Amino acid sequence: MTATMKDKIGTLLILSTALLFFSPEKVMTATEPPVVEELRPAGAAVNDRFGQSVSLSSDIGVFGAPGTARNGTESGAVHVFSRSGNSWQQKDMLVPDDGMAGDAFGGSVSISGDTIVIGAAGEDDQGAESGAVYVFGRSGTDWVQQAKLVADDGAAGDGFGFDVAIDGDVVVVGAPFDDGNGSVYTFIRSAGTWEKQSKLLAYGGGVAGDRFGCSVDIAYDTIIIGADGDDNTATDDGSAFIYTPYGSGWRYQRKITAGDASEGDRFGWSVAMGLETALVGTNRAQNESASRQGAAYVFARQAGGTWTEQQRFAGSSQGTDDGFGFHVALYDNFFLIGAPRESIDGINAGAVYVFSRAESDPWPLHAKYPGSISGSGFGTQAAVFGDTVIAGAPGQGEGSAYAFMYPGSLGLYLPSHDWRMISRPCYNTNPASTLFGDDIEAGIYAKTWTMYRIEPEKATRANPYGYFQLQATEPLAEGVGYWIYSVKDGILDVQGLPTPIHDSNECPSVNGCAEAPLAWLSSGVVSRNNQVGNPLPFAVDWADVIVVVTPGDGSAPVALTPSEAYAKKFMRNTFYRYENKKYSPASDITPGMRGTIRPFESVWVHTLDPQHHAFPASAIKLLFPVPGL
Repeated sequence: MTATMKDKIGTLLILSTALLFFSPEKVMTATEPPVVEELRPAGAAVNDRFGQSVSLSSDIGVFGAPGTARNGTESGAVHVFSRSGNSWQQKDMLVPDDGMAGDAFGGSVSISGDTIVIGAAGEDDQGAESGAVYVFGRSGTDWVQQAKLVADDGAAGDGFGFDVAIDGDVVVVGAPFDDGNGSVYTFIRSAGTWEKQSKLLAYGGGVAGDRFGCSVDIAYDTIIIGADGDDNTATDDGSAFIYTPYGSGWRYQRKITAGDASEGDRFGWSVAMGLETALVGTNRAQNESASRQGAAYVFARQAGGTWTEQQRFAGSSQGTDDGFGFHVALYDNFFLIGAPRESIDGINAGAVYVFSRAESDPWPLHAKYPGSISGSGFGTQAAVFGDTVIAGAPGQGEGSAYAFMYPGSLGLYLPSHDWRMISRPCYNTNPASTLFGDDIEAGIYAKTWTMYRIEPEKATRANPYGYFQLQATEPLAEGVGYWIYSVKDGILDVQGLPTPIHDSNECPSVNGCAEAPLAWLSSGVVSRNNQVGNPLPFAVDWADVIVVVTPGDGSAPVALTPSEAYAKKFMRNTFYRYENKKYSPASDITPGMRGTIRPFESVWVHTLDPQHHAFPASAIKLLFPVPGL
């Protein structure tokens, strides 16, 4: 069945200007209730649909308002908010240089680091609703338009920009109505210029109404594409396609479908990609006690590139047409699922569900936030990053959004019978057993769980890597990484404010930085492994980490990016994390490899041979900026 562009970019129910009120329905861990703040842009008007699309990276929230009439009816706008502490302030309103009525600019948004991509699927340059995508970059405290992307074979009705995603220097754009069945375009940034990389089509072809590209996401060098109108075992049961890098482009890896697919489910309406994990929403799936309530499915990548279904999620309300799965998002080991038409506390008031991973009960409900105002559409889109969840409610008046800020963090997942690299929270001086013991069920230190530190200088033939088990009462050092092992799984969710924080000339954040010391081995040793930890309850982009080198002549310290430090032979510009029983690298500049260091996570950083340094240096350390730039 063919669906139109307005299926996602328009209608949202009954309007209201009242506020929403939230109370977590269930919390799995000991995490304290979050601080909640409502976000509304200055000068907003009824039907702006602020919150129709949302995206989050570190301390920056991006909110689309495609109904805004800045350059004509429904020309659209995007609002940028910045967080400082538990407060959010509007920083900018973005509109395109050539905006016109009907563009629906802001119908889709995505942010990665200092780059925002914005879809305008109603833009008419190559014919009515051919579509376009705009790229904005941060320049100081402002956001400026850097590029406009269009399909080189665009035509009327393509809907290019219906959904967008960015990861580092790669942008993915859905055009679900191209040639009737849909397509996806990828663009890559090279030397500051965006160029088309490839055009992806559904593997095996497609037919009219497939809507290949109705949803897209990219993470960890993997693209997932929804085709919710694809006919597999029934009409419009839907599918999703996985693509991985190949040469200078991308190649098909796998098609995934729901194990219990039925007619009209629209599996692939929403998609999200994580590390070896994919989340797919259906929006219209049938459940035993409710017609078309919706559902979401999690898949895990196996050896050889196969994907297996791990779990099916359904909403707790069991209401008809809840829209559960209308939007999905994931971060680390937390899933968000929106149900914008759920009607527990008001007709179509909506809800957002947060699930967290736990092996004893796969992906149990961590928290649920129900809307309370009829027609608000709360949960139309949502995003999670670090200690923050944001969600849009575009159906109430001009629209609004809400930020849920946990006083520590959502937590770091600790798998059972496996190792994890962790960090001491910078605001806590408690010993290991006190700090993390309550997060591990029935934990007995040195019996069911334990921690190790590494000291390469103390390595011996019997202990060649220099690993030493911590005593239960041993305090942890700030910025230093540790290994933890447990026979039980859990979520490390230490609470509190990030203090002490160091304020120096090299720190770019008004809220200060956390420090992590690095060390070199003696001259002639190629590299030294440093296990450094992010002590903040916030994820930090590796590209935002500052490398501070103190010259040996006593002159002022030098602040560098990881790549600048690598060019001067002080350290490599990649870090390595251990997860799923293997190491994976991340860089601050390599396309597809840009990464973040999670809250309370530690990673490997390699310092280089002192005899090759650009200048003699006496010390080196990393600064992790606290959000609030």
